[in-house]
Amino acid sequence: MKLWTDKYAPAAGIEIPQEEISRLRDAILKKKAIFLAGPTGSGKTSAVYTIAKELNYEVLELNASDVRDKAAIEKIVGSAGLQTSLFAQGKIILIDELEGLNGTEDRGGLITITKILESSRWPIVLTTNEEDDLEWKEVKKQTTIVVFKQVANEPLVDILKRICIKEDIQYEEMTLKTLARRVSGDIRAGINDLYAASIQNKKVDITGIEDRFVEQSILSALTLIFKGKETQMSARIFDSTSLSLDDCFRWVEENLPLEYKNPKDLAKAFDMLSYADVFKGRIMRQQHWHYLVYQNILMSAGVALAKEKKSIVASVYQRPLYPLLVWKANMKSAKKKSIAEKIAKKCHLSKRRALRLFPTYKKMLKNPVFQKELRLNDEEKIYIMS
Repeated sequence: MKLWTDKYAPAAGIEIPQEEISRLRDAILKKKAIFLAGPTGSGKTSAVYTIAKELNYEVLELNASDVRDKAAIEKIVGSAGLQTSLFAQGKIILIDELEGLNGTEDRGGLITITKILESSRWPIVLTTNEEDDLEWKEVKKQTTIVVFKQVANEPLVDILKRICIKEDIQYEEMTLKTLARRVSGDIRAGINDLYAASIQNKKVDITGIEDRFVEQSILSALTLIFKGKETQMSARIFDSTSLSLDDCFRWVEENLPLEYKNPKDLAKAFDMLSYADVFKGRIMRQQHWHYLVYQNILMSAGVALAKEKKSIVASVYQRPLYPLLVWKANMKSAKKKSIAEKIAKKCHLSKRRALRLFPTYKKMLKNPVFQKELRLNDEEKIYIMS
């Protein structure tokens, strides 16, 4: 099954103004480097693919976060910029989400891209949501700047309406207007939310959907993963959220036991999460950032395919408890350290030694006399007695 955001990608000249499309097409034909900016879901990537199809160009798409350092960029982007296209008239090199690459932290990545823009035989399109970021100052000097504006509510409602008709989904126009307003012109988010709101009974139902905060987008993602088995649909779903992949991992981990009631399904799903965690470990240890794609697929499509059949039972998903547990642990640790400092001062010990001997001192400090001697506050007394 094709991903809805691909199946119903924005049409050039309809959802995307013709003037911006013409400037983008003209720059591509002249093989110029292009700085393509615009808010999330405004159709930047779709426009590039639409023009490539018209011109019979192939597209080499890379995510900036996957080619972060100088060596990777020179090997992949630099080589592609000099090679001819084997199966099409030309080639477009698309580097998506430029903000995923930081010129300082990623060891000269942005500087390297700037140099490659000068030598590439083919147009390089750099997309970003952050048009005015000072990081792009040098890049902008060497590129044709094209800016896509936020899609207005009325065209977005028309898009959602056409999808409902083609997918035989019942809808009320006011409901679609509410959905469009809440995604603030983000076409991709609107399509994803429409899918999540209609997946269960072929009727658009946004009851309980609040304005589009982080929780809303992750709930839509969880619905797509837990309720469906479409590989393409779920494999890229976390791209539509503003959360980090680690935060998405915690949401999936927290809600898996609530959703997968079959022990075999649950075991398979946690296997997928464990493999995703293995790749995360390799990323952290070896800085192999291209493993992000495997981590992403395992915790999305991998979890979706772990179940034997789709679920149609409505679920209420919970926020991960992990941040709360970390906060509680930090609070306990802070109390332990403050008491250890008082012990160290009173007993003429180093703080390190007081912490090492803390289990012994804790038993002694249950005596109110010692608590008074160390002048423990109420919170510290509660911690000692716990």
